[in-house]
Amino acid sequence: MAKLLEQRTELSASAINYLVALTDQWGMVADLALSDLVMWVPTWNEAGLLAVAQVRPSTAPTNLAQDATGTFSPRGRNQQLDQAEALGRASIVRNALSPLLPAAVEAYPVSWDGDVIAVIARHASQSSRVLGQLEQVYLETADSLLAMVGANTGAQPWAVHDRDAFGSWDQPRVGDGLIRLDHRGVVDFASPNGVSAFRRLGLATNLVGQDFHTVVMKMSDSPAGVSQTLRAVSRGGRTGVADLFGTEATIMMTAIALNDHGSGFGAGSRTNSDSRRTIVVLKDVTGMRAHQKALISKDATIKEINHRVKNNLQMVNSLLRLQARRAMHDETREVLADAQARIAAIAAIHDVLSESSDSRVDIDHILDAVIDLAIEVSSGTAVVRLGSGGMLPAKIATPLAMSLSELVHNALEHSGADRVEVEIVRTNQALTAHVRDNGNGSSGEAGLGLSIVADLVTHEMRGIFALDPIEGEGTYARIEVPLPRGTV
Repeated sequence: MAKLLEQRTELSASAINYLVALTDQWGMVADLALSDLVMWVPTWNEAGLLAVAQVRPSTAPTNLAQDATGTFSPRGRNQQLDQAEALGRASIVRNALSPLLPAAVEAYPVSWDGDVIAVIARHASQSSRVLGQLEQVYLETADSLLAMVGANTGAQPWAVHDRDAFGSWDQPRVGDGLIRLDHRGVVDFASPNGVSAFRRLGLATNLVGQDFHTVVMKMSDSPAGVSQTLRAVSRGGRTGVADLFGTEATIMMTAIALNDHGSGFGAGSRTNSDSRRTIVVLKDVTGMRAHQKALISKDATIKEINHRVKNNLQMVNSLLRLQARRAMHDETREVLADAQARIAAIAAIHDVLSESSDSRVDIDHILDAVIDLAIEVSSGTAVVRLGSGGMLPAKIATPLAMSLSELVHNALEHSGADRVEVEIVRTNQALTAHVRDNGNGSSGEAGLGLSIVADLVTHEMRGIFALDPIEGEGTYARIEVPLPRGTV
């Protein structure tokens, strides 16, 4: 969506972020409105409106069989959309006998910094249904939320940012349970699923008519105590999200403070106190929170293992250094020095890999670490990287980095060059790495280092390795590795 807005509109970065935040959590609004919602934005040339996002309700059948995202509506084709954008007022079509149900497609302006930057089209479900108290509360709340986006306040009416101890949570949907609080923080409505959520926490009394903050404090059984966010959210009048940890269950509470801003539609006879209501969407996240705790524990264990591996590699390097100092022959010291270089390269690669939580890593980052390590022992030889390899699967990045490390150290040790270049060329099918030096054309004997490279390239990466002197001076090494299909 953000890319579409950048390419097809003249909206500022802050306005784009605002629209993305609105659509990130507007599934809840579609549920309350019993409607499909489509967001339209003016194109850069003001020729019309472009649909950039759509969401379907989980509480009613969809009214849009085809996804509207990417559709263009030229000026004059959709009167409701054009009027909402031009006048900055909602285009409401209601039946006098059913003032809460849209009789046609409705349009709501989205304001940002005093300007209308988008229009939300509401396509109400055409399925016939009897409106009970649950549906009435849903529709009244939807009217309030849709009016708030056109109020020029700059606030994000349903975009919740402050999160409790765990940062990752599912999108709330009203079918999981909904509670409405009046301006005093007293529960004036609770859906059946909302009541069931508190039954799982151990509440045996009726929820409606009780002070919500008092109930939440009674049900809380967190070992860490009640969080400040939970205290604030449970009092009403505050938009936010918090977890309520009970003895047998954990309930995520997403609260949204309502303010009609004088919308004048829907239940038009509301008082000022009515417009200060708060809805709380409930979701049982007991299993998800337990899973998150397990992941956090495993993540801490992995970090500790990585730290110990790093320390052990450093210890091995120190032992090799001590052994080299006690060696009686130059040949032995050279062999131990080569081993130290390889261990140091492995440690540098491991350090980069341990920082990534993904199965892919930035090969450029790894190569820079290996080159920095080589520069420390280069005795004035310049080692530079050209080109970019981007993100690669770890099973390719690790042997490739080890191979290039061997080639760079080989050039520094045998070529007598004052410059070594590592160039990466990547296509959709393959990655080619070139290592060049301007030395004496000697690549050394085909010893352990070059044997390691040949083995890693041909067996680990199923690639091609070639090493040739450059006509005139220097040595040229080439590694060509095929990339798995789908590698980006």
